[in-house]
Parts: sequence; C-alpha cells; structure tokens
Amino acid sequence: MKQSNSFPHRPRTVTLLGFFLTLQGLGLFCLAGIHLYKTEIILAFSWHEIVKNIPVILKSTGFFALGFLGLLASIGFFRLWKYAWLSAMLLQGLCMILALDLYFTEKPFYVYILMIYCIVMVIYLNYSEIILAFRTKYPMEI
Repeated sequence: MKQSNSFPHRPRTVTLLGFFLTLQGLGLFCLAGIHLYKTEIILAFSWHEIVKNIPVILKSTGFFALGFLGLLASIGFFRLWKYAWLSAMLLQGLCMILALDLYFTEKPFYVYILMIYCIVMVIYLNYSEIILAFRTKYPMEI
C-alpha cells in the first residue's frame, strides 16, 4: 500500500540550498558578534562613547537582522514555504548592500568572502529546479 504525503516533494538542490542558507545565517550572526565586540560598548560609561560607536552598532544590528532572515529563509526552504525563495533573494541583496558598505568604509578581510558567497547564492537561487520547486499552483503565463 502506498501512503500519500501531505508535503510536496522537495528536490535535493532545494535541501542543499537550505543548508547553505543556514550556514549563511549562522555566519551573519557571528559577524554581528564580531562587530558588537569591536565596539567595547560594555565599557562605555558616557554618551560620547556610545554615540561614537553608533555606526558599528548599526552594522552589527544589520548583521543580526540578516542572520535572522537567513535562518527564516532556510526554514522556509526546508518546509517549501511559498515566499522562501523571495526571502532568500532579499537576503542576498541586503547582504550585498551591507558588504559593499563594509568594502567602502572598513575593508575587513571577510568582505570579499561575503560578496562571493552572495553572488554564488544568487546564481544558485536562479537554478531552474529551485525556481520550479517554489512555483505557485497556477503559474502566470508569459
């Protein structure tokens, strides 16, 4: 007897991309911690020190938010949520904007790795099998 699954079939490439998104989300959380560690905000006892570190705090908050979006997109890829592909593409675009900001302001050693990872992920997200996995039931004819 054949049992029918209520979940649609998830291609292997979608699962692999879900793992890559999980890795990216965890890496962005690590970068948020690195940026927050650089501020030494715990030792700041005056408003002058806090105001001086606002750009670094904002970048750290951006990395934290992108890490959360990455983990949310990876859960969506594993569960084949409707908007998971869109949130993954949004993550790559926002991550690239943050990487370009880091490139023009600080030039840390990891900015090139971050840019290359975003570019590879965008190329992999546009793979036809991944796009077909997230196609709606009634696709729009072009």
